[in-house]
Amino acid sequence: AGSQYRFSVDLKGTISNQKVIFIPRRGGGGSNLYEPVSDRTFELFVQPEWRRFSGIFLATKTVQANDPQTKDNGARLDVQQVQVGRPIDLRNLQLVQVRSAGTTLRTHLLANSTPQT
Repeated sequence: AGSQYRFSVDLKGTISNQKVIFIPRRGGGGSNLYEPVSDRTFELFVQPEWRRFSGIFLATKTVQANDPQTKDNGARLDVQQVQVGRPIDLRNLQLVQVRSAGTTLRTHLLANSTPQT
């Protein structure tokens, strides 16, 4: 919980503007079942040609795989609303934790004291 993650995936569908939804969830196993673990879902519109999709989400829950208290099986990414008879192709799925750089922008004026280059 509290960490940001980048979600990226390459998708190709069989028709234009084919709607697909991705939802980060718990992996089940404990009493929490498959509850969402992010501040958003990703509603994507897939095309017949390969296209890269990316987004950032905030984890709202902490998931520890094989935790003896919660008995969570880990996390998962559910794919929903794929139309019957209209498969999608999925490649290069990535979930990567994102950390801020924490640097401060500093500017300095640079000028010549004479007209020389």
